Amino acid sequence: MGINKRMNSFKGSKIIIIFLLLIGVLICSCTSSVKHQRGVISIPQALDNIKLMNVSEIARSIRYIPLETNENSLVGNISALYCNEENIFIVDGANDIKIFDIKGRFIKKINRIGRGPGEYYVPVYEISVVDEIILITTHYEIIEYDLDGNFIKRIGTPEIEGYGSGSPVKIDENHYVAGVHKYEGGAEYLAVVYDSLLNIRRMVPMEDISKANKPDTPQLQNGTEDGTIVAMRRIKTPRMFQYGNRTRISYPGMEEILSIDGSEAIDTAYVIDYDKYREPYDANSTFRDYYVNMAISFEVEDYLLFSATVGQVLNGSPTFVRAVYDKKTMETTILYDNLDKREGFKDDIYGGPEFWPRNTSGKHSLISVQQAISMISYAEENSVSAELNKLISGLTENSNPVVIITELK
Repeated sequence: MGINKRMNSFKGSKIIIIFLLLIGVLICSCTSSVKHQRGVISIPQALDNIKLMNVSEIARSIRYIPLETNENSLVGNISALYCNEENIFIVDGANDIKIFDIKGRFIKKINRIGRGPGEYYVPVYEISVVDEIILITTHYEIIEYDLDGNFIKRIGTPEIEGYGSGSPVKIDENHYVAGVHKYEGGAEYLAVVYDSLLNIRRMVPMEDISKANKPDTPQLQNGTEDGTIVAMRRIKTPRMFQYGNRTRISYPGMEEILSIDGSEAIDTAYVIDYDKYREPYDANSTFRDYYVNMAISFEVEDYLLFSATVGQVLNGSPTFVRAVYDKKTMETTILYDNLDKREGFKDDIYGGPEFWPRNTSGKHSLISVQQAISMISYAEENSVSAELNKLISGLTENSNPVVIITELK
């Protein structure tokens, strides 16, 4: 009996050990999965994958919404665009906030331009709506209004001796982040995290981005790795935007995309592997044969969308292109047709023109816009679906733009 008990105890211990090992494997798998999801964006792979991407590859539907045209609703050049499930919000060349319903019917216009209390100073770079509060972003501040245009509050950027700051983003109710630059010499910091009273909570050093910032890092010169030591050229500004409850920070040409949450914790969201295509940071360099310079524009649940400058790889001169990184497959596609010099997503659902989003709505929608005259000209020269042709036939060259909402799979 004692032997049986010991044997049962041994078997039980063995089962426990196996169970713990399985748990360890699962934990490692989960950790590995998280790292895999973070992903490495390979520039060499992207340069082998250049094409116009059909919108049906990523989307389940696409909607064309003509905006109502009348004396009060006329829209000029659009500087900021946003939409949610109920409304479309536009800031145009007149810096009016024009609000349409989701079917394109005009609702109201808000104009609070000025330097006084409750007014916003132009230009406006971005507009968004969070919890029925309109957020207007200028270069130096964020101004909040309710949906009727009543002023709520404004938050500027902190004063930092020797530095300028701008392009703020709201992290949460009490935290903000803004890009910074040094007035003289290279920037030592990338961004500043601060609270609603403009108290600085944290400075984000440039060194947090990448080892590439260190002056002893060998750089590529004339397409060869000769170990030449060059100084980093910091003349760009970071691109920042909100994704869920985190703020992403992307700096053109750098190897990491950072992420900040409301607790001010900073981590690396994605890594960009430039390999030999990384732009040299020597201000005197004439090397332009191979460099690629990418900066993230938007993020949705399954994709990162980039703007990129590609050196002479494509057509013998630096070319501005768009690119998409698929988080699931970890593949990057450059959306460019070198033959016709077209770029963006190809509408293979209704036969509409190529487009690139101006903004996102949540984690599942892309928002774009086309001028009415462009839609008319495109339909005259290309075959479009009967449904889209009917929509375009109701437009004139003086009609308001058409908003395009793409619902992702």
